Amino acid sequence: MSALCQQLDPVAPRILRVEAPNPRKLVVPGQLRAGFFEPSRDRLEQAQHRNALDAELRRLERYSLLVVDEIGYLPLERQAANLLFALVARRYERGSIIVTSNRGFEAWGEILGDAMVAAALIDRLVHHAHIITLKGKSYRLRERGHAAAPAAEIQPAGLRPTT
Repeated sequence: MSALCQQLDPVAPRILRVEAPNPRKLVVPGQLRAGFFEPSRDRLEQAQHRNALDAELRRLERYSLLVVDEIGYLPLERQAANLLFALVARRYERGSIIVTSNRGFEAWGEILGDAMVAAALIDRLVHHAHIITLKGKSYRLRERGHAAAPAAEIQPAGLRPTT
């Protein structure tokens, strides 16, 4: 995984989508300033209610790498989906993003509550992307010795994951 992270520089593809059992175990090289964001928490909505959304988006924009964790774990309200889109659109082609999800793109319209927002978000995420799909059992089971490590499948920019 660290070899992939080393590709995250100004000339490399800007976005990675990772379907991973545990993104918190991702090793990020020391020269990258990484942030961690969970859409299911209402951090952007709270900032919007405080009239501080622009400041929060600027703060998240300063990270070299932003990990957006668990899209699909819980459905998002329409406003949260719109704010997530605003975050991704603001970072689009300016900062690297890793997105983790246990759901395929075909389910994102339901997750985000709006097929058009989902399509626009996916469009920005897959442009210049490497999609990495990890298949296998949960890392929690693996750590307890009940499963083998998942296999990884890496696809170059512009390709869709195979099922």
